[in-house]
Amino acid sequence: MTAEFAQFRSAVENHESFLITTHVNPDGDGIGSELALSGYLRTKGKKVWILNHSSTPPNYAFLDSKQEIVRFDARKHESIIKEAAVVIVLDANHPDRLVSLKDHVVRSKAYKVCIDHHLDPAEFADLYIIDEPSPATGEILYKLLLHLDRDSITKEVATCLYAAIMTDTGSFRFPKT
Repeated sequence: MTAEFAQFRSAVENHESFLITTHVNPDGDGIGSELALSGYLRTKGKKVWILNHSSTPPNYAFLDSKQEIVRFDARKHESIIKEAAVVIVLDANHPDRLVSLKDHVVRSKAYKVCIDHHLDPAEFADLYIIDEPSPATGEILYKLLLHLDRDSITKEVATCLYAAIMTDTGSFRFPKT
């Protein structure tokens, strides 16, 4: 994935505004991955929004102590999608899983990135960072962040990545673990 990681680095270096989203009814992998990536991008001085179709489940609210994740409302947030230079879809490889954000993301002129570990991605992004053997998107992000900046794994980012990986591995019990 070295080539894809290099393309992602270029997107970060060449753009200032990022929209991050994940699938409907997000789990710990989606939420943790969003917040870990947001944390990294903010340390690079980037403008970041996290918009989701669904509210954050209460059991993951502790990860979002700054309340960065916002439930999408087209009337209120359409301008954010238009302003974002890069749209990053995490833990979902098909725009249908974005529900109310789907049409906005697909129509966006932003550079689109899909980071995921599921099979059979749909054609909607400019860059795919897909690693099907990975048990969680959080693991892919861990590798990506280490590649981009070894110091990027702060305590806050590590907590989010741990939650992401723990969720999708069934507390480290599933076969892909």
